[in-house]
Formats: sequence, structure tokens, C-alpha cells
Amino acid sequence: MNCIKCGHEITSEMLTSGICFQCGVPTSDTVEAYERAQQEEKRKRVEMQSIAKQEQLRKQEQLQQEEVLRYKEHLLSTGYSFETCSIKKYVGLVSGESVIGTGWFQQWNPIFQIYLV
Repeated sequence: MNCIKCGHEITSEMLTSGICFQCGVPTSDTVEAYERAQQEEKRKRVEMQSIAKQEQLRKQEQLQQEEVLRYKEHLLSTGYSFETCSIKKYVGLVSGESVIGTGWFQQWNPIFQIYLV
């Protein structure tokens, strides 16, 4: 830490005595100026971090919007051999599943036994 008037480095003896030995300025003024400078640096650092975070969030949002646009523009077909045809309208994808349990086979077993006898 340097004196605010003469720029000479403030030593621990000067802090203890309360004045700069070179110019006679109270060291309390220098300490206050130093603390204000430190607070200003901290404020600027926090502000820069905030700006960087906002920029990062903006970039992430932009990437998400681009991804959504890519998915909206992507057409999907579950059929095959569409080379000679043109798709005029995309209406969505529908899928379904059917599960046949073991009870299905047990119901038909007596009917097959009649024909086998």
C-alpha cells in the first residue's frame, strides 16, 4: 500500500505512528483510499462475473432455440421406399404395442384339442 500523496510505500511503523514519514499525511487517509479501491475492484469483479453468467445463459438459450428449430424442421417417416413419392404434409408419428399374455394360448388350447382328437 502506497501513500496517497507522495506514493511512498507505507510501512508497519508508519501505520503504527499514524503518519507517512515522507510527507506527513495521516495513514488513515491512505488506508481508507486503499479499502475503497479494494471494494471497487470487488464490485467490478462481481459485475464481470454477472455479465459472463448472463452471456453464458443467453448462449445456452440460443442453442436450445436452435435445437428446437432443428426438431421442428425434421420430418420423420416410418415407412419405406418413398423415393418416387413426395410427402405433402407431416401429421405426426403414431405408434402402439400389443402384449399377448399366456392366458391367450390357454383359451385356444381346448379348441385345438377337439380337432386333434
